[in-house]
Amino acid sequence: MLRRFVTAFAAVLVVLAVAACQDELPTVPAGPAISWSTAPTSDEGYLAVMAAVRTIDPCAIIPRKELTAIGTVVKVEARSTDTCEATLGSAEFGKSTILRWSLGVSRDPVEGSDTMEPPARIGHATMVVDREADAAEQGSMTRTCMAIGQFPATVLLNVNVVTPADQLPCALAKKVMPNALDALRTAPAAGTSPDTPKTVLSGADPCEILDSLGTTTPTSKHYLFGCVFQYKGSDIDLQYAYEGELIATGGTPLVEVNGHRGYDRRSTTETYWYSVVVGPAFGTADPKTTMGRQLPVARLMGRDPEVLQEVLRHVAELFPAS
Repeated sequence: MLRRFVTAFAAVLVVLAVAACQDELPTVPAGPAISWSTAPTSDEGYLAVMAAVRTIDPCAIIPRKELTAIGTVVKVEARSTDTCEATLGSAEFGKSTILRWSLGVSRDPVEGSDTMEPPARIGHATMVVDREADAAEQGSMTRTCMAIGQFPATVLLNVNVVTPADQLPCALAKKVMPNALDALRTAPAAGTSPDTPKTVLSGADPCEILDSLGTTTPTSKHYLFGCVFQYKGSDIDLQYAYEGELIATGGTPLVEVNGHRGYDRRSTTETYWYSVVVGPAFGTADPKTTMGRQLPVARLMGRDPEVLQEVLRHVAELFPAS
């Protein structure tokens, strides 16, 4: 069952910015036209779909016009490179309605389960939704429901809804999904929504690093904003994401490359966690949290610290100097 990614894609590959800085962004070369109604027949076609989805603006999939029809918009923000979240009605936990939607790509078809309604068709897409009766937890202040829509082209859209306990989140998820899938088909470019920031990670392919390292990885190890590969005998997991300043800079300073500072965020296990801040902060810090503004970061995980630090340096060099 696919719960990890939810995706969108372009009928014609969108020309988008891979941010060199917040103001000037070099365009991403346009790719071949891709059909929404048919699956890619080759690895190259699948990777082209993934490249197209990276250029899509997640917050534009459910714009504020759609959100205001549900309730008063308190906040809309890009939670990560592929995810947007809206808080409606109230900022207070247990009283607010929260929609979080994500883009993704997967060759595996979405499937139902014992806790989900049978798959339904919305145009070319297939949708599965949690059963409303399973959305509530005894004694909880909230109810939660997930819906997934997938086009034959392998693009996914995941919509997660949290409502107060006396409301019906699955009904809301089913209500927003058709328009969201229609919006997805238009492949809105990053920056279409005023709530989506332009950053150095906009449209960026984490597997681009493979050329610099002189290595490759199977297509199955390419993800929307992640890449898993081997380098010098070590398994490396690279992810591009947004993090609050406190988290992004909370480790021990490790290196500085191109003006980008890397941090050692090693856990207590044998696995090392390193990260590097690759661009300037954006957005406004939430006064109710201590996380600070958002930062674009590259996170790396592996078991050989020397190899991991070498890869971190190569990753930092991909991005314009700060």
